[in-house]
Amino acid sequence: MPVKRPAPRGVFFFGQMADLKKSFTNISEVARQRLGITRDEYALCAYIAYRIADPRQRISGWCCDTKEEIAAFVGVTRAGLYKMVSRLIVEELIEAGGAVPFVWKVTTKWVDTENNCKQSLQDSVNKVDTDCKQSLRRTVNKVYTHNKVEYDISKSKEERGDNEKNSPTPDGNSVSLEAEKEKKNPPVPPAPPYSGPTLVELHDAAHPDIPVFDIVPPAPVTQPPTNRIGLGDRPNAETPVQLESALREFYTDWPNEWSVGILENGRGRKYDASKQVEIVKDFCCWAISQNRQRDTFRELNARLQAWFRNEQHSTWKQAKPGQPGNTEKPVYERPKNAIY
Repeated sequence: MPVKRPAPRGVFFFGQMADLKKSFTNISEVARQRLGITRDEYALCAYIAYRIADPRQRISGWCCDTKEEIAAFVGVTRAGLYKMVSRLIVEELIEAGGAVPFVWKVTTKWVDTENNCKQSLQDSVNKVDTDCKQSLRRTVNKVYTHNKVEYDISKSKEERGDNEKNSPTPDGNSVSLEAEKEKKNPPVPPAPPYSGPTLVELHDAAHPDIPVFDIVPPAPVTQPPTNRIGLGDRPNAETPVQLESALREFYTDWPNEWSVGILENGRGRKYDASKQVEIVKDFCCWAISQNRQRDTFRELNARLQAWFRNEQHSTWKQAKPGQPGNTEKPVYERPKNAIY
């Protein structure tokens, strides 16, 4: 039995030749349009150009493959292959071997056109790559410059702050930077407290045993002067005269509570000044009789607002005629700066 010896290096068996056959074709549409050929004709030229580089060809520099192999690659019949070769020879893209029939090779026209198109494509790719790199580099440099400027500014502020933190004053004493900032920007005083709606208990003459409640809308709050009456203070009055005097002082400090709360929300403008004074006096008599003199001014203001709005002064007089607290007439001099 004969022994199969391995082939020496650099030597190929004919059966290995199929491994070097072209299996696909990259068609350059730019080159094809310049040459004015079809895609099948382009595939044929590309196949021949690829196969002539095979050193195992019977004639060096020529494509000596069988016509069946070439036709099968291009996808045409053998007769169609001959017609295609004839046209490409006329276009000077393929050259036929004169002495040896059915061997072909591509001409310099094909090679130059193919190489020029490849070089043009490579130049376009290089240009796009270069432009992208330059754009990216400019963006990186811009971001780096911006960050460096921000870092330098921040560092400069820190250094300046350390130097000014304990800077000496003209009298030789050191003062902190925070103290200087407080002098330039004094703290803003807190806003006055908001007086929300108040739920008050009303008096119903028809049903004295049933509690009736009403919500009194708040009046705009003004900041009272220092060391004067506050909304949470109490009048601590024992008589209607003392309570009315305390209410006059309260509305002098809080004019909006009278003008907006009583006259607007309580609809007290429909009465003249003398009637308003009479209504307040009746309210003071009622408050003393109901032990409301210990309420805060906020609560008394809400009750007086409801007293005006619901006209409780008339119902209270009708319900309790002749009550000592109701008939008492406060006697005192009205202050010059009184609101009502």
